Amino acid sequence: MSAQPYVCESCKIDGTFVRAGKFPEDDTSESNYGVAWHCAGCDEVSLDLCPLAAVEPTKDGCLNCGAVAGAWSVAGEACPDCGMPRAEALVFLHIDNEGDRTPENAETSFDTGLFRRGFAILDSLLQSDQTDAQLWRAKGTQYQILRLNKAAARCYRRSLSLAANPLLEIALAVALSDEKDSAGALAIYDGLVESSKDPEVLAVARANRGNLHEAADRIAEATLDYEEAISLNPEGVTHYRNYTRLFTRRKRWAEAIEIVERGLPIAEGEDRVGLLVEKARSNNELERAEAGLATSEEVLELAEDHPRGLFHRAWALGLLGRLEEAETTLERLLDVDPASKDGRKALEKIRAARAKANRPWWKVWG
Repeated sequence: MSAQPYVCESCKIDGTFVRAGKFPEDDTSESNYGVAWHCAGCDEVSLDLCPLAAVEPTKDGCLNCGAVAGAWSVAGEACPDCGMPRAEALVFLHIDNEGDRTPENAETSFDTGLFRRGFAILDSLLQSDQTDAQLWRAKGTQYQILRLNKAAARCYRRSLSLAANPLLEIALAVALSDEKDSAGALAIYDGLVESSKDPEVLAVARANRGNLHEAADRIAEATLDYEEAISLNPEGVTHYRNYTRLFTRRKRWAEAIEIVERGLPIAEGEDRVGLLVEKARSNNELERAEAGLATSEEVLELAEDHPRGLFHRAWALGLLGRLEEAETTLERLLDVDPASKDGRKALEKIRAARAKANRPWWKVWG
């Protein structure tokens, strides 16, 4: 149960940690998370399902299942919920050596996929000292990585009740946003914009608040926040990408290109890809096929076989009437991303156009 590396039942060898997250993904109760392990022997991926246990552990509570402490814990008896005495739980979770129960070992456990062990270490430390803001923050961070945002928010609030931390307030606001509590997130960003003097904090708060305004179709407010975020942090490529999407989502293609052009001079390497993808799309939407093709080619130079780069290249080629090349590009896209619905739909259109020579090529993408 991710307290030690998963051992493949067939090959009897340790698996390699692949990824972890809330399981199932739509579980609003946040009762479990899954850890995926890959076996190099049989090339199979196995899912290790883990219970959430206690989000806010109580002194002497059960480290295995999170049951609140009672007379059983004082007497050293088995937990009435999971049937495991504390000493047995420590062995099961591989933290029976007290010297191993450190924040550093918890971090190492999380990095290697041993989430049960990592949480058990943090819980054991919090049982001894519930006033350590860093421990609450560390636990909340791991919950947020797992997309257990309600649990993360509870831990972040415990941490913030002990020590002010503007960046942690932002993390809390992100967790609330991911749980569709836009009002709660907005209140946090409003407070930070009002009170903080730190340019880094202000830039992130402004940018994230801009995203909330954009989602709520408050265009003027979003524009103001994005501009202020860029003013505070002109090197923040993400700010330009968010700002660009304000316009692409409303089919304001020329304005989107203007924002991209502002961001590209400060973006380097792969940081340019996201902006260039938006530029290629906007040019194609405006039927500026040559510009769309040139931009998509630049995407593919930076990120070979980038799915959206291939898609926009095919789109531009279709607009130019170079249907055979467009078809080849879309076939490559589907090799790279077989699940691409856009790519499959576009390929059907291209093939239909090639089969009907009298069909105007410029209507292929219509």
